[in-house]
Amino acid sequence: MTTRSQTVGAIAAQVELAEMEPAKGLKFLILRSRIAQDEIELDIIASDIRKEAQELVALLGGHPLALDQAGAYVEETGVSFAEYMRLFREHRNILRYR
Repeated sequence: MTTRSQTVGAIAAQVELAEMEPAKGLKFLILRSRIAQDEIELDIIASDIRKEAQELVALLGGHPLALDQAGAYVEETGVSFAEYMRLFREHRNILRYR
């Protein structure tokens, strides 16, 4: 279970996740989305894809769960990071309250 609520009572143990540093967030997002299969491939990612991924990490505030969800969506649908950002911005208010 994930929540932003501070009151989880006895149903869960609270574990706070810190924001990821930009470089770690970038690495995590690219590997999670399967744009690169391993760390060796990270060095040969096209600069435009790397730039879009950096922008997405910043947009999502380096939050690990948000980066994981974004990476999973990119992997599953094949959309670009730029398209994901467009969709996120378009539907941000709806997502915030669900």
